[in-house]
Amino acid sequence: MKAIIPLGLFALLTATQAMASAPSIQRDTVERLRGGLNGTDVSTMQRQLQNAMTADCQSTGGKVLGFSTETLERGDGTYEVMAELTCSMS
Repeated sequence: MKAIIPLGLFALLTATQAMASAPSIQRDTVERLRGGLNGTDVSTMQRQLQNAMTADCQSTGGKVLGFSTETLERGDGTYEVMAELTCSMS
């Protein structure tokens, strides 16, 4: 046997379900820290940047969400390392 639900009641149930499943939205404050170094030892420069930027983020109560670097080789045999760190302030 099929259940018969009046159209008005079905619409009311659907609207109630939609209202009950409204998303929870939260705003986080995020900062992007950027820095760079020039030199010959890429891994040391990356580590120095990450340590300094992490300390800066944490000194304000932040939490590191991500860290990335980009390295460019210069014509004189040195490298330029540019870094970006994402810091959550919430």
